Amino acid sequence: MTATRSGSKSSRDGDPDSADGPDTAGSNTDAAGSPTAQANRVARRKTNRWYGLAGVALAIGGVGVLTTQPALLLASAVCAGVVGLVALSPTPPAQLTLSREFDASPRPGEEVTITVEAHNAGDRLLPDVRLVDAVPPRLAVVDGSPRRGVALAAGETATVSYTVRAQRGRHEFGDTVAIVRGLAGATEDEYRIATTDALTVEPAFEPLDQMPLRSLTTDYVGRLPTETGGDGIEFHTTREYRPGDPISRIDWNRRARSGELATLEFRTERAASIVLVADVREPSFVAPGAVPPSAAEVGVAAISRVFPTLLDMGHTVGVATIGESVQWIPPDTGPGHRARVRAALGSDAAFSSDQPSGTIPSVLSVRDLRQRLSENDQIIVCSPLCDDGVVRIVRLLNAYGNQATVISPDPTGAETRGQRIAKMERRRRLAELRRAGVRVIDWSPDMSLDAVLGRAARRWSA
Repeated sequence: MTATRSGSKSSRDGDPDSADGPDTAGSNTDAAGSPTAQANRVARRKTNRWYGLAGVALAIGGVGVLTTQPALLLASAVCAGVVGLVALSPTPPAQLTLSREFDASPRPGEEVTITVEAHNAGDRLLPDVRLVDAVPPRLAVVDGSPRRGVALAAGETATVSYTVRAQRGRHEFGDTVAIVRGLAGATEDEYRIATTDALTVEPAFEPLDQMPLRSLTTDYVGRLPTETGGDGIEFHTTREYRPGDPISRIDWNRRARSGELATLEFRTERAASIVLVADVREPSFVAPGAVPPSAAEVGVAAISRVFPTLLDMGHTVGVATIGESVQWIPPDTGPGHRARVRAALGSDAAFSSDQPSGTIPSVLSVRDLRQRLSENDQIIVCSPLCDDGVVRIVRLLNAYGNQATVISPDPTGAETRGQRIAKMERRRRLAELRRAGVRVIDWSPDMSLDAVLGRAARRWSA
């Protein structure tokens, strides 16, 4: 049994990020495009379908012998003959080719149709073929079924079609299974195809309306106003004229009134260097209910919106993680950097929505992050603040001079006593960070991130 697999390619009109890097549609297929893979028969099993008939034959034959009735003996012989024919009925060898097609560039939350085609490339009828496609664990089937039973004549093709809801990340398909039975169905052959297809769902990268930042900046010109006078567009102050000052910055109104020369100073605008830090430690994988997404996943989704916002504002932006898996992409700018970060958020294991085991101490990733941060980097940490450990981490980084802002999605509920206690402990952590000089954005799940950031910007600028 052989199988060919291919992923369809698609493009999105008007997607500004689609031109930032190489075509990502190919990431959903094997490197060779549409490779052919040999499928092995892994098992032959008896179905026990006819065991009952054998028992009936023995029972009737026994009664016929005891009662010396020829009719019962004849019926027993007929049943025994049928059982013998069934035992001799072979399961035909299967020669199948399989192809899998799907949209190669979905966005999170979109519905993706997976189409699997099974083609009988042999010259025999396959009277009973049962196909089972291995759906990636984190993709929920919302329509159709990944299973189908069908009879395939020589040269005929059957289709299995179902729809899943896309979630951010790389989702690998498991082995496709085909169960083949003969006409009698006394035995069945199981074939497996070790597929390498993967559905990669990258974040949408939809910029926010605004993102308030701290005052820590670099020496490069940007859009973040500072308290330093110099070149800019917003008036700051006036000072005495110095020889060599540009004529365009002379306060001619003051010259006309008093005859004195003065120079206008404007509020200097600089670029900031920001590192977005995702808290992907084991305590952050909690949710208000049993239904995902977890708070860690919500935090990564927030980073996928904050990153393009800051990049479009002219800042240099990097991403990092604290947790068992260490990820570090240093602050940079440009289309290539945008594509690199988008791909990492979509498929890198460090940003996976699977809960880590909690066996590797996160202090190792914190130490690595501290060594990589420069003195001009400010950090934005996305964390639900579900334990005291992350509070110590943020306070430490802020004390070292990397001005910190925390975006904290609230995963706590209020239905049970335990949930109410967890909510009070989280409020204590919020207050502790604010007392340490850390800006904290408490993100309630019933508000959009745009609204929460807008309210924070107005509060901090007042």
